[in-house]
Amino acid sequence: MTPWLLFGAGGKGVGARTLELALAEQRPVVAVIRHADAATKLAQQGVQVFTGDACDASVVAAACRATGPDALIISTMGGAQDYLAHRTVIDEA
Repeated sequence: MTPWLLFGAGGKGVGARTLELALAEQRPVVAVIRHADAATKLAQQGVQVFTGDACDASVVAAACRATGPDALIISTMGGAQDYLAHRTVIDEA
């Protein structure tokens, strides 16, 4: 099954709902989240977590390597204010 790399799965919005769908399908999931407090909860659900900012190319690159070349990359990060984060994800993917 194709693994998913999720950006924005640590909150309560679209990213969290997307994560629920992936876990319901027993899909391998890697998530990049900003806040360490969410990491424990996600890890307990079987998610491989990378804690850091999506603007940090080293964090994004490590997460991309963890999912492999066939992963589906899904970003639910905010809009225009997160332009640099989206750009980093695109560049590292």
